[in-house]
This record gives sequence, structure tokens and C-alpha cells, in this order.
Amino acid sequence: MKHIGILGHSAEGAGLCFQTIVREAAECLGEQNHPVITMNIRAMGPMMPLWEGFELSELSEIFHSSLESLERSGADFFICPDNTAHLAIAAMEADFPIPGIHIVDVVQNEMIRNNFRSAGLLGTKWTMTSDLYKRSQEDGGPAILIPEQAERDYVNSAIFNELCNGQFKADTRSRFTDIIQTLKNDGADCVILGCTEIPLLIEQADSPLPILDSTRLLARSAIAHAIGVGKRNGSLRQRF
Repeated sequence: MKHIGILGHSAEGAGLCFQTIVREAAECLGEQNHPVITMNIRAMGPMMPLWEGFELSELSEIFHSSLESLERSGADFFICPDNTAHLAIAAMEADFPIPGIHIVDVVQNEMIRNNFRSAGLLGTKWTMTSDLYKRSQEDGGPAILIPEQAERDYVNSAIFNELCNGQFKADTRSRFTDIIQTLKNDGADCVILGCTEIPLLIEQADSPLPILDSTRLLARSAIAHAIGVGKRNGSLRQRF
């Protein structure tokens, strides 16, 4: 059984991913059994000015240091339950100290498996406007639709001011549902919850579209890699 490393960034999403691994691994291994898991997470607050300046090189150095810590802990591979952080991880100049599973690979494979052709994307402003998910459509994968500017601003603000602080409000949930409905009207046939806190706010019953929960999909891929059971849904990489 392999040792899972979690490279955390936003605490709520990292916590949900950790709990999912623990709970769902028990379905395969038996009650209160799961792979060894080590998490390394730096405080996000001091890193926010780097994000606002989009200083990917400096951010990548911080994340690389965390990966080195995970390697020293004995982790065989890592996952990062934070979509936006993948932009900085991809900026690392050196190979990873241990291989990792890319969250987009996992989500894209789920889209393909379900024959989705056009996905709405919700996440931070950096995730929604970057090519993080759009690369898949360049390779013939599902098209990616994002909200209009005002809705992107709302989603980004809600993520950092509410969700990352453990606040999940009914009126915010309603607004997110309206935004998903707009994406559906624009032609999306599913929606990617591309911020790992959003699944704590939006469940399938709240969404007009089938949801792709990037947090839990990544957790399940990590379980499959660690214990060799189920569909892995994403390959291990030395670079993103």
C-alpha cells in the first residue's frame, strides 16, 4: 500500500479531500482502515499577495519545499486538492521530488467517461481565466465555458471571503445555482466544481447540471493509486 502525500493550500478543500480518502478507503480496506497519509500545508494568507501579483515562480518555490517535506515523510506520491495551486506547481523548473496526480487529468477523464461535451467551470478568478482546464479542449476534449465577468468576480469573492473561512451561506448557494443555470443556458452539459471548497457549498441536489466534484474525484484517484483498487482516473507525473 502506498503512502499518500497531500500538498495542501486551502484548508477547507484539503480537509474535505483528506476525509474523503479516509472514509472511502475504508469501503475497500475495512472499517477505520486507510493508507498512510501525510499532509503539508502552509498558511495561505501570506501567499495571497503573491497570487494577486501572479508571482508563479515564487509560489512554485514554496510548493516545491512542501513537496520535499512530503518526500522526507515517506510519501510515495502526492495530490494537491487545490485547482489554482496547480498553476504554480506547473511552473516548477525541476522535476517533482515525488510524482503527482494532476487534478485536471482526473476531472477530464471523468468528463470523457460520461460523454460530456461542454463543461461549465467554477473556481477562483485564476482558475476560470487560465488555460488550466482549457488545454483539454485543445486536445479534442470537452469545451470549457466560464461565467461572465460579474459572475466570476462574485464566485471568486465568495471563495476567499466565505468558503475558505468555512462559511457556507444559503444566499451564496442560491447565487451559485443561478450561475450554474446560466452556464446550462449557454450550452454546458455539466459543471466542474473547480475550487475544492465549492463541493462543501454545492451538492448535486443544488445544481441544474451534473457536477464534477474535483475534490472527491482527486481523493478517489489517490485511493486507487495507493491500494490498487478501482479506476485510477489519472496517471502519476513528474512534471505538470
